[in-house]
This record gives sequence, structure tokens and C-alpha cells, in this order.
Amino acid sequence: MEFSFDPSPTLDDVDLMVKAYGEKYGEWPHLIIIDNLMNVSALHDNEWTGMRDIMKACHHIARETDSAIFILHHTSEAEGEPTRPPSRRAIQGKVSQLPEMILTVAMEPEYSEFRIACVKNRFAKHSAMGDKWVALKVDASRMSLKDEDLMQQALRFQGVRIDG
Repeated sequence: MEFSFDPSPTLDDVDLMVKAYGEKYGEWPHLIIIDNLMNVSALHDNEWTGMRDIMKACHHIARETDSAIFILHHTSEAEGEPTRPPSRRAIQGKVSQLPEMILTVAMEPEYSEFRIACVKNRFAKHSAMGDKWVALKVDASRMSLKDEDLMQQALRFQGVRIDG
């Protein structure tokens, strides 16, 4: 596991970190996490154009290395309720074209639930409106998650009837 705490890496920095990992360990990383998209420095003056370019570059890196890339990004607060996962259209900068899967999240403190909606999934069922989600039990003070009945929720989302 490797970390970079550069507050504003460029695409070249990300590419160099991935290549350095490959050189050090003799294989590409299996998972790359970018926290968050708006912190990656782009070559454009237009913030939205820069974010789309970063998404394209990450798409290329993922294909080249067969790595999963998780990119944290923001949604608009103007839409929906804070306890319900936002829809795909709430994603800032309209950068939802390239990712193969997009998850949005929300927390419901009254029920101690961390709600996750799959608003884009190129290869399976999804809910673009974010109105179908799975809920994990959360201890927010420690940010620990539990999946007490995640399998049953996932089956329900897929339309499988569960008896008993």
C-alpha cells in the first residue's frame, strides 16, 4: 500500500506514482483512489473541462494497468434530501460519461445508516435517480460500516423475491 499526500497532484504526478508503484512491486496497483477530483490540478483554466480531461486520463490509466480507480467527487447540494443518495444528474461538472460505475452516498443518522445508490452501472442494473439504495449500519464516530443484511438488499434491488 502506498500513499501520496500531495494536496494538488497533476495528471503527470498521478501517472508517475502509478509507474513508480509498478517499478517497485513488479505489478500495477489493483486499486487507485483519488480523493478528490477537484484537487487534481488540470491544465485548463475552465474547471469543468479540466475535470473531464482528468476523467479521460484516469480512464486510460485504468485500461492500461487493469486497475480499479475510485474517484471521490461532489454532487450538488441543491437537489434532493441529505439523507438520500443524490441522483446521477446531481454530479458536479457533468463528468459521468466515462466511468463504468458511479455510486452516490448519504447518511441517515436517525437509523445509523450509510446509504449507497448505484446511479450508473454500464454492465448491470442501476438507479439513475438514486432512489434505490443499499444501507450499511454505520458508527459515524469511528466511520465503521457493517453489512448486516447487504446480500438481501442487493437481491431485492435486482428484483429477486426473498421469502421468509
